[in-house]
Amino acid sequence: MRNWQRPLRYDPIPPLVSSTDKALEYFVKRDLLDENVGPIDQVWQLPEARRMVKKQQADGSWKYPGKKTAVYPEHHYSLVETWKQFRFLVEQYEFNKEHPATRKASELLFSCQKESKRASCSQVRITSRRRGPTRLWGFAVLGITASCC
Repeated sequence: MRNWQRPLRYDPIPPLVSSTDKALEYFVKRDLLDENVGPIDQVWQLPEARRMVKKQQADGSWKYPGKKTAVYPEHHYSLVETWKQFRFLVEQYEFNKEHPATRKASELLFSCQKESKRASCSQVRITSRRRGPTRLWGFAVLGITASCC
C-alpha cells in the first residue's frame, strides 16, 4: 500500500484501472501505479481526442456551437470555444507542444493578446506539476508560462 492510500477506507485503484475510459486507465497506470505505459501518443489517438482535433479549423480555432448574438465581436465566440477545447485536450489527454493541434491553438490564442503582452507558441511551455506521487488534474495543473529567450 502506498502512503497516499493509507487514509482511504477503500482502494480506488481497481475501479479506476477497470474503467472503460482508456485515457483514465493510461494515467492511473502511469501516475498511480508507476507502470511504464508507453508514449502519450497512444492517448492522443483515442477516438474521443481524435474527434475533438478533427473539428479544429485551419486557423487553429474551434467553432462556437451555440447561437451567436451581437453581444461580442464574432471572433470572441470562436476564441472562447478554442480555449475550452484547448484546455480539455491539455487536461484530459495531456496534449503538449509536440501535437500540431496544440501548436495551432496556442498560436491563435496568443495572437489575440495585446501587442505588449504577446508571446508565441515557441516561447511557451505547457507543464504539469506533481504533488507527491499523484498527478493533479484540472485547471490548476495547466501551467502555461511564457519564458524569456
